[in-house]
Amino acid sequence: MTPAIKRIVIALTLALAAIPANAQLGTVFSYFSGWRHAFSEEGVAEWWPEFTLRYSLGIRTQGPAVTVGIRVDRNHTLGIMAGQWTNYIPKNDVSVYTYGGGIFMRRYIHLSRRDVVALYSDASAGVACVFKTTGGIVDPETGAVRGSSKQPGDLIIISSLEPGIRVRLAANLHLFVGPTIATKCYGFHMGVGF
Repeated sequence: MTPAIKRIVIALTLALAAIPANAQLGTVFSYFSGWRHAFSEEGVAEWWPEFTLRYSLGIRTQGPAVTVGIRVDRNHTLGIMAGQWTNYIPKNDVSVYTYGGGIFMRRYIHLSRRDVVALYSDASAGVACVFKTTGGIVDPETGAVRGSSKQPGDLIIISSLEPGIRVRLAANLHLFVGPTIATKCYGFHMGVGF
């Protein structure tokens, strides 16, 4: 590390240490108090369902997914997701097929008063299971097939961050598109929600 970078790191560390602990705790408590109304009796009465059908297309990975969630307030949706993905490994000319599911949280930033256009970010985590592999390269010396290190029945931890833009057409019917950054996919996604 260069001396200039060391000085910057030390200055940032001292600046963070100088912020009183009660101010740091106040920030944490204010974040959670924003959720208090959503889970109160009045807030639960305002919940409504939200569904999406989406397709992800990335570098060597593609597949459909669905989400089923509860819009707990104007800016947040919590729910579950499920999908089926195909991952192609060109080095060994093999395709790995998985299905999986998990939980997700969606955060909206509305760009208009009538909520026609909004930015959003989906964060999800879960587990996928390999159910099939196809292809592979036959080693001419041994006759063995080289394929994927993942075999049917193997479990894979998955997580993703999918920011994007949503345009509402009518009621809660909307189209959305954005980049996908995930453990199994780097590319983009698009879909429809209702």
